[in-house]
Amino acid sequence: MEKECVSVAYEPPVVEVLLVEVEGGFEFSVPDWE
Repeated sequence: MEKECVSVAYEPPVVEVLLVEVEGGFEFSVPDWE
């Protein structure tokens, strides 16, 4: 049950959060939990 919650919470929202603005564009950062 816990894993399911994490998966749902880490699907679309985390992608937006990991989009960090860099010089000239966007860089996708992948955290350790990936």
